[in-house]
Amino acid sequence: MASESPGAAKRLVRELVLSRAFRAAAYHPNPRVREIDPDGRWLSRWPTRRLEAEAIRDSMLAVTGVLDSSMFGPTVNGNQPRRGVYVRVQRNNLDPLLSVFDAPEPFSTVGARNATNVPAQSLMLLNDPTIHRWAQAWGGRVNGMVDASDAERIERMFLTAFARGASEHEIAACLELLDEFRTIRERSQADITQQAALLEELNQQLLAIERPYREQLEGTRTTNPVVAPTPLHEWNFRDTDPNEESDLALTLSGDARRGTDGLELSGNGWAASETIPVALEARSMEAWVRLATLDQQGGGVMSLETPDGITFDAIVYGEQEPRRWLAGSNFFDRTLSFQGDDESEATERFVHLVWTYAADGTIRAYRDGELHGHGIRKSPLVSHAAGTTRVLLGLRHSPAGGNRLLRGTILSAALFDHDLSAEEVSRRQQLGPSHVTRSQLLAAMSPADREQWQLLSKRQDEAEARLSELRSAAGGTIDPADDWAQLALTLLNLKELMYVD
Repeated sequence: MASESPGAAKRLVRELVLSRAFRAAAYHPNPRVREIDPDGRWLSRWPTRRLEAEAIRDSMLAVTGVLDSSMFGPTVNGNQPRRGVYVRVQRNNLDPLLSVFDAPEPFSTVGARNATNVPAQSLMLLNDPTIHRWAQAWGGRVNGMVDASDAERIERMFLTAFARGASEHEIAACLELLDEFRTIRERSQADITQQAALLEELNQQLLAIERPYREQLEGTRTTNPVVAPTPLHEWNFRDTDPNEESDLALTLSGDARRGTDGLELSGNGWAASETIPVALEARSMEAWVRLATLDQQGGGVMSLETPDGITFDAIVYGEQEPRRWLAGSNFFDRTLSFQGDDESEATERFVHLVWTYAADGTIRAYRDGELHGHGIRKSPLVSHAAGTTRVLLGLRHSPAGGNRLLRGTILSAALFDHDLSAEEVSRRQQLGPSHVTRSQLLAAMSPADREQWQLLSKRQDEAEARLSELRSAAGGTIDPADDWAQLALTLLNLKELMYVD
């Protein structure tokens, strides 16, 4: 066969798949055929079989309309919508979707693939953020069929997914499911809105009690103000809404919220900006951050990423080296150890972090105005055209999940359109907060204000926990307002998409 032309192999495959045995239905054989050949040994029909892992992934990409069918090029990670043949195989970083559907692990020779049916597969299809993104794309296209009825949209979805029309019973069941999604969404959204309003009211009451004591403890600014470089974009989370002062709006997701000390992140929330309207070459990222714990690994303080999360540069804590700061990047393409000291103070106070990216690809980290370890250079600088990147706070890169989310509080963040010098970093550090701690605030308060603050703080914690519960129940990473995306996810979970009959 090796000596034959490639066309001969294609002709052979075509002949096989067009044969009567290959095309005969497995579920409804002729009664006489069932009697003569109950096990299909004589190929009276083709046996039902599950698709291989790569084919399942590619089928979902094709059905949802996001498949990139271009040929050739470099390998990609599983989040990118290219065919499975291009997905990178890396022994210590295997694609979870392919692995759960029995793709071989490159640790030893595999003579034949298994075709298991285990709960982990259903859990992956229901909860994986990447599959949610694909379902969101499919649902968005279906929702855009403005001239079609709901029944016609459902019919189109079945034709796309299963190459057959939907039965009357299936259409009725899907319509009922859509109504259920809408009812749940409207009810949960009303609860979320009410709870978010309560939380914001409590935040404002706490800020009102704190403000005079904070001003008293911080004192007045020096009469000789520091002259420091002006950021391209800046967000300050203390006392004011950052979107009132910045021309690049942020959207909070998950349970991220603006609290009494800044942007509070529990490991389940983050903030994302609009796309940056200018091109970026050399640049710097700055943040004042306090960690909730020193033992977390991989959370991003601030990141500059393409919205699909494929390319990013980030201020990261503890990913490759526990308790150390890192310049995170996609597949560690630009990441090396700074050889800096272990972090020991960031849970007690806000620390000032600046990551600078020079035109030659050199990355330097500064902590509290001083060079952290030494500069690194592993590969050239990644340039970004206007409108192709955004800023993330509290998340290493999209999609959200795993150890990418930070636990802590971000006081402020800024993006610069050049690599700051050591002197400029020092000046920026001098503009920072005076590190007034919560215990200092409470000690300075009158007994009445302290008692009221503690009562409001307890109510705030309860309201925050309740809001997190409501958001988790509202549909995971799929926008709860997109009922068609929920239906798309339901169809992607049907076995008919993964089995050949």
